Amino acid sequence: MNSSAILEVESTTKGFLPPRVALTSTSSASPLASHVQGMVVFNTATANDVVPALYVNDGTKWMKAVAASTTSNTNSNIVTLDVGQTAVYYSGPIAASSWANSALLSAVAPTNLPISFEGLRMDVAKSDATYWKPRLYNTSTTTAITFSYSSIANVTYKVSGTKTTLAAGTANFEEIDGDALVYWSNNANQETETMDLIVNDKWYRGVWLGYQIDNNHYIRMTLTRIQ
Repeated sequence: MNSSAILEVESTTKGFLPPRVALTSTSSASPLASHVQGMVVFNTATANDVVPALYVNDGTKWMKAVAASTTSNTNSNIVTLDVGQTAVYYSGPIAASSWANSALLSAVAPTNLPISFEGLRMDVAKSDATYWKPRLYNTSTTTAITFSYSSIANVTYKVSGTKTTLAAGTANFEEIDGDALVYWSNNANQETETMDLIVNDKWYRGVWLGYQIDNNHYIRMTLTRIQ
């Protein structure tokens, strides 16, 4: 028995089974009567922003009992992030032979699709014969998505939109400062663009990095859930 423990359970063949409940969201105490700091349950429901997992209550909300981590979407383009988690996309090299009219990275590397979240896809598109540009794309074929965003490439160029509505199957945030994300000419340039986004009352930060080495393009993207 550990001298600092009020309760210690030992077994080499059995586990500890906490109460199993169906939470409705991280902000609602239900089915408990109220939020209680330190309360631990295993949630069995998939609803709003909760999924089946162990949750701990901080006195005001439920928190999924996992450490912040980095997630690669190499095998799945749809990600669900908890606060502090990051999804990473990386391509390349994308050779000149892959340069097709209006090609998306999803067409260039279909086994490593750009990041999709909350019904949006964070990717890049070919603007014309010379460069890629970052964008957000509504992956739904029927439903519009409303969100607010702010983005800055440098101290001069900034763009924002409050309660912007993106129709099904359309894109927004297509190049914000008049410059290309990355040009198609040997070792021409490198650029990073960032965006803060509020969608479904969740705060995300997206970063696009494009660069070129030896006539090959490389695209890096990260999406982090802030709150």
